[in-house]
Amino acid sequence: MGSVRKWTKAEHDRHEADQHSTEWLEWVAPQRFTEQLNRFFAETVPDMPEDPYTVEGLDHAEAAWLELRPVGAPTPSELDVLDQFIRYIGETYRRTLGGEWVNLAQWSSPVERLRTLYPIIRAEYSELGVAPSQSIAIANRDQSGVVFRSFYERCADAANRLQG
Repeated sequence: MGSVRKWTKAEHDRHEADQHSTEWLEWVAPQRFTEQLNRFFAETVPDMPEDPYTVEGLDHAEAAWLELRPVGAPTPSELDVLDQFIRYIGETYRRTLGGEWVNLAQWSSPVERLRTLYPIIRAEYSELGVAPSQSIAIANRDQSGVVFRSFYERCADAANRLQG
């Protein structure tokens, strides 16, 4: 199990710089964000519940993901679908529990793209932040169809205790 420690000044400075990287600013640009969510609801998972930002919506999205997910190395179109799922999952947290999108670039990641772009929701209810891509990776391994819901419910419980 990992440990939590205070960032060094160099790590803090790097994190601040990551929030202003061209790749991140393009990713969080309002027009691009809206386009990707619209495509998620219109093309990728068009039969979402009326209010998609619920645990029922997360269940539905996870079932769709498990059908659509790439098995090998993802193609560019599969990466685009992955991006849509990351945005949808994160927006469910942000819109219902609060928080903000931040770029937590994984400086030591073996995956080149993650060294510059790793979207998470930073919020008081999650000490390390909510990483939608992590939920997706665990759903891939678990195959139970309840991973998105279980992570969300744990964060919702923590958010409720904070408001308590």
